Amino acid sequence: LLPTPVMRKNLLKDLAICAFLALANGPSACEATAQLSTNFAGTSIMEGDIWTITTGADGVSIEQLAIHMDSNTINIEVYSRPGEAHTEYEASYQKVFDEMVTGQGQGVATVLSPFGSPIDIPPNSSHTFYTTGTDDPLSIYYTDGSSVLSTFASDPYIDVKEGYSVRFPFNVPRSPTQWNGVVYYSVAAPAPSPSPPSLPPTLSPIAAPPSPPPTLSPIAAPPSPPPTLSPI
Repeated sequence: LLPTPVMRKNLLKDLAICAFLALANGPSACEATAQLSTNFAGTSIMEGDIWTITTGADGVSIEQLAIHMDSNTINIEVYSRPGEAHTEYEASYQKVFDEMVTGQGQGVATVLSPFGSPIDIPPNSSHTFYTTGTDDPLSIYYTDGSSVLSTFASDPYIDVKEGYSVRFPFNVPRSPTQWNGVVYYSVAAPAPSPSPPSLPPTLSPIAAPPSPPPTLSPIAAPPSPPPTLSPI
């Protein structure tokens, strides 16, 4: 099930809103949540699947999964590791989910509880998941694929890639196969661009002090008239 134009538009709209909130309230103010469903066409059944999520330019946090499971009640475990799907490297997988689950039956998503802590996948990275029952009866449906690591479901932020269907634990791999399920995840709002530094206030020029008036030279007194002579 590939995302429709409406699904893409709604997710991009959510991220735009988040970017605005992050600008107003800080980068942690909001995350956009999304879900990507694969096909649920599987009719073949196995204990579990090893499959990969690859991100693009944005990192994501995987919150929980849904699986395609027969209507049995069995123990379901989920393991994860950075990198692409492979049946080896068993020791590098970390268990992130372990619960008794009752399946909803063929063609219906069985939603698992959220992970205790979201699984962060950085930008431009791959992360592998191993979703499996741990005992009989075989309960997990899968679809035959075309080639391991080819993308068979995608949206603007993640690709889900083909892998292997295996007996527990990591035994008798069959490939290529497509995991059937739903990925519930969040995308962090982009960090707002930093504001340019404020310019210092413009200072008014200091007025020059007024020039002192020119110093006036004293006016010279007129010369005294000659004395008047008395007649002899």
